[in-house]
Amino acid sequence: MPSKTFFNLPPEKQSVILSAAKKEFARAPFEQTSFMNIAKEAGISRSNLYNYFFSKQELLSYLLENFKASIISVIKESLKKSQGDIFQLFDDIFTYMLEYGFSKENFGLFRSILSNQRFTDQDQMFLTFHQRNECIAEFFHYESFQLQHINANSKEDLQSILEILTGITIKSAIDVYNHPKEKEQFVKYYHNKINLVKYGILKKEDK
Repeated sequence: MPSKTFFNLPPEKQSVILSAAKKEFARAPFEQTSFMNIAKEAGISRSNLYNYFFSKQELLSYLLENFKASIISVIKESLKKSQGDIFQLFDDIFTYMLEYGFSKENFGLFRSILSNQRFTDQDQMFLTFHQRNECIAEFFHYESFQLQHINANSKEDLQSILEILTGITIKSAIDVYNHPKEKEQFVKYYHNKINLVKYGILKKEDK
């Protein structure tokens, strides 16, 4: 988390620093980014930036935490509006990921992160929906969903379904960010994949 000094800054100054960080993290893979570049872009000294954030990892984590908080809001609202429709939930998550990330300020950052295997593999990745992530998992419990409509007879079954849908959603988001000019086509691919899960791969007569 940032220091108290950061939160004491005027909102406009906070925004300048965070925008500078997004620009730098979008420029290159994380290992090649520079704390000095962030400070220079924000118009402050490197020592001042260290007064606000201990490291560039902490700064990136803060950006991701902000996004995760917004995803949690999407999850809450979707579960409430759809009354626990698991497929509507993931459609809402996927839609929000693209709306948020395709904004001018956020596109480069999220494209860089989603293309970096280091972040897609680690717990701090903002799209981690597994049980070890308590902030998000609290909304993904057995009683949240319309279980009468899906083939889930236990919490373990539901967890497997969530992992499948999460995997498809993350992979599809990566595809869209890597091929922005073909966004509509890859969004269509996503919905086709979800429909295969929803309605089954085998034809009815072969089941």
